[in-house]
Amino acid sequence: MNKTSYFTFKLFFILLFLNSINLIAAEDSDLKASCMAALNKGEFKQAVAISEELIKLEPENSAAYLCKGRALGAQGDYSQALSALNLATDKATDNFDKIISHTITGNLHKQFDQLPAAIASYEKSLAICKATQNDKFARINYILMGEAQTASKDLDSALKNYLQAEKLANNDHERADGYEHIASTYSAMGKHDQAIEFQLKAVQNHKKSGTLDQLALANLQQGRIFVVAKEYTNAEKTYNKLAQFAKDNGSAYFEAKAILGLALNKIAQGDAAAAKPFIDQAMAIAKASSDLELEKEISLAIK
Repeated sequence: MNKTSYFTFKLFFILLFLNSINLIAAEDSDLKASCMAALNKGEFKQAVAISEELIKLEPENSAAYLCKGRALGAQGDYSQALSALNLATDKATDNFDKIISHTITGNLHKQFDQLPAAIASYEKSLAICKATQNDKFARINYILMGEAQTASKDLDSALKNYLQAEKLANNDHERADGYEHIASTYSAMGKHDQAIEFQLKAVQNHKKSGTLDQLALANLQQGRIFVVAKEYTNAEKTYNKLAQFAKDNGSAYFEAKAILGLALNKIAQGDAAAAKPFIDQAMAIAKASSDLELEKEISLAIK
């Protein structure tokens, strides 16, 4: 395990969602598949060009506008991206396509910090999910809506949506993801006992079926929640176990992050002197692995 796999995991939820769309697109035509392939490679100008070619051939093709909208959004063109996604919704001929277009429109709004509009789009998608009993995408929309509400500081509404999403979880990975959202929200609300309970559930589910990255991230979050709850002894145990786990599995990144957690735990207790050796150790690991981003992250965390 290394840092590259960690950054891959950060995108896992998004890619899982997009891949379900890409599989459908690939079945339709080479041109649609090419547009999706360009998107996944980050070749956004190429994706726009392909989508426009497809629109000329099939002006009523919803998938072409969807691809164009996503590519324009990735390029930072909110207005034109929204126009393309609205056309994708208008031209969608079945409920699944409408679900997808509303959800991706919500993602665009959220990307540009238009949170009320994002929530409204997710609600539209969710309504179709409920009407068509599409639990998979209902769960996705509950999570995305909750994240937008969290960003809007509406934690009560976010928690309700995360709890609804959890009811629709279909496997250990989805359950762990739901528990983590719930735990983070309870922690932000200052409800520490509930936060600890759900984060421990997340860790257990990752132990059963998660990747090493997912398990390490869940333990980092568990340590953070213990610190916020002022359960410093449990935080220290969690970070020490994670540091050893990371070292045994060859991850300098997570070893440094765990040791940084030990430093922050000491700082939270007002003991800066005890934190310094941990800070130095974490920075030494980052320097030894030539990880400039990790060095910067450690410096910012301490500040």
